[in-house]
Amino acid sequence: MEHFLVAPGGFVLYTCDELKRAAASNAARQKELEQLRAKGGTDAAGRLIGDATYGTEYATLRGKMDDMRTTARDKNCDFVPGIESPPVHAGGKPIH
Repeated sequence: MEHFLVAPGGFVLYTCDELKRAAASNAARQKELEQLRAKGGTDAAGRLIGDATYGTEYATLRGKMDDMRTTARDKNCDFVPGIESPPVHAGGKPIH
């Protein structure tokens, strides 16, 4: 659904540094919305209200993050938007 809410190419004029800052802001807001939705409860009524209140914004942010990832890949940026730290093995070493 989120792809229908975001026009592709919205970040094409951003530099890698600008993408990194925008992705950090986007990720912070996504986390905030996740917490707000979780506060609504796990019953059907709580989920319905959470989705009605925050669902569209959350889906839009996810679509923007996908667009930022695509743009960062196309520009050969040295980070992946939305990923705060690289994945690690069980031994604690980063996966490359």
